[in-house]
Amino acid sequence: MKEDPLRYFRVEAQELVGQLEAGLLSYEKHPELLPELFRFAHTLKGGARVVRLEATADLAHAMEDVLAHHREAGTHLSKQEVMELLGIVDAVRVELSQASANGRKEAAGEAQTPGAPLDFETVRIGLSEMDTLAAGAHEAESLFTAVRAELRELAALRHGHGTVDLADRIAERERRFTTLSDSLELALRRLSDKASVLRLLDASMAFPELERAAHDAAALTGKQVSFTARGGNVKLDGHVLSPLRSALLHLVRNAVAHGVESPFERSQRGKPETGHVEVLVERRGPRIAFIVSDDGGGIDRDAVRRAAAARGLATSEGDTLDLIFQPGLSTSSTVSDLSGRGVGLDAVRTAVQALKGRVEVRSNPGAGTRFELHVPVSLSSMRALAVRFGARTLLIPLDSVVSTVLLSASNWVVRGEGRSLLHEGAALPLHDLSSWLDPNAKQQEPRLALVLQTNGGLVGLAADALAGTRDIFLRPLPSAAGGSALLLGTAFDDQGDPELVLDPQGLGLAARGAPRADNEPRKKPRKILVVDDSLTTRMLEQSILEGAGYDVELASSAKEGLEKASQGQYGLIVTDVEMPGMNGYEFTAETRRRPELRAIPVIMVSSLASEESRRRGTEAGINAYIVKGEFDQGAFLGAVREWLG
Repeated sequence: MKEDPLRYFRVEAQELVGQLEAGLLSYEKHPELLPELFRFAHTLKGGARVVRLEATADLAHAMEDVLAHHREAGTHLSKQEVMELLGIVDAVRVELSQASANGRKEAAGEAQTPGAPLDFETVRIGLSEMDTLAAGAHEAESLFTAVRAELRELAALRHGHGTVDLADRIAERERRFTTLSDSLELALRRLSDKASVLRLLDASMAFPELERAAHDAAALTGKQVSFTARGGNVKLDGHVLSPLRSALLHLVRNAVAHGVESPFERSQRGKPETGHVEVLVERRGPRIAFIVSDDGGGIDRDAVRRAAAARGLATSEGDTLDLIFQPGLSTSSTVSDLSGRGVGLDAVRTAVQALKGRVEVRSNPGAGTRFELHVPVSLSSMRALAVRFGARTLLIPLDSVVSTVLLSASNWVVRGEGRSLLHEGAALPLHDLSSWLDPNAKQQEPRLALVLQTNGGLVGLAADALAGTRDIFLRPLPSAAGGSALLLGTAFDDQGDPELVLDPQGLGLAARGAPRADNEPRKKPRKILVVDDSLTTRMLEQSILEGAGYDVELASSAKEGLEKASQGQYGLIVTDVEMPGMNGYEFTAETRRRPELRAIPVIMVSSLASEESRRRGTEAGINAYIVKGEFDQGAFLGAVREWLG
């Protein structure tokens, strides 16, 4: 594999783009930032020239020219110029995104194709941190050399003959070996801890994009909104922050579009004309809380219930706020760039649940709304509780354990074919994994139970004994082992033997009667047919859909798509508009003429954003329309789930 030609520039450019965006957004209040903005643009231009990204360099040069003019004249940027410069920043981000993907593929010897936006999975490490890491590695290496020398000495003693004090010498070596082994274990643990810390990113890396989202949404809706972000020094894994980005963007835009009132409405209610949206990040034990709040009018519960009733959803006073996360539910009467499609909040919950987290929402009429996203610091490193089930031991993420309960005749009951745990006035489903771990084992009365927090609420888990806590590094299950909705993966114990790590969310799904993979094989999901002449789009959509658990087949033209659709059983079709030969409108219309294809939902994903294009799609018979320029993975999957089920 060749060296990635952009590996250093990628990190620097991502920081510079963020600094330019943040500075431009705060320029109106802090015009003294102009020289700093000029320096950022100049640095970006120079770096881009070095790695021969001429398009990026030219865009940075254009920014530099505008900023240099005002710096030399001692004048201020106008609002129009700020907006134009933000537009150039967007163009730079697109160029960097494509160049970054091409650089990675070039290093791997693959064909160059446009890629995804810059993410949070590349970190910059300071020299002092690298020195600490290197020192730890050298310490561990030295200790290992000493341990190996002791082993050689022990081997020599074992094969020695006629030594009177052989036992004493062996005992001394054993003591020496034990001391060195303990020191090596400590050094390796420190090294592992340091490496884990270096993986973490400041939450503030997401703030510039969130502030930009609030700024653009306010401009689009004609509202006056101020944005603040706090807690940016809280650190978390980039593999958590990156997928969480989409959920946070949804919530910030939603706070502006649905939460904050218009200046006139706020004035009528005795509020300042400028509304406020805040993102707060807090460390809460082993978890991180991202809190997105606004001081708007609050959620209209009556409107939510009406929208839910219109979609045939059961409603009650107690679960009204939970209804806003239902796929396809929207209280907006019109479809715009910010609302009306009913996939935003569903996508938020889906993204957070994929991170083994949960969403909470609170809303006060006239006083605003508060969303809390609780996610783990890391998806791989965690503290776990070891629990014995008969002769087997399972590990359970400690942050999902609410409490442990000694079972007695008074706090658990048998109900039908299942068991219930009586806990704090509620009857929780009580699971027994013994039969799953050992189908031939005779069911015993459980001794204790763990109360676990899942996305579906509290559940009980019967167990025989607790075996302490430990820090683990989660590893995926081997592909040959198959999958299970009850397992997160594996971790190694002190002897290097693998142990299974239970997924509390899978247990929660089982408690609600959702499909699970334990004693029965998992059902294969219905297939989705993707029809698009663009290789990039086909591969992107296939990756997203397969990552969500769907089976996907591809067609590079409408003609090929019709042939495949007629031969296979598909639950959904995703199609482009502009294709050689038959276009997407004609393709969809043809599926509606054929009896065997008429009932298959069609989602159209197109670069055409005009109302005319949407109208033509609707007339042809599509079920949903997504603009490529506004493409969002969460929204895309939300639409897929809505029509595929």
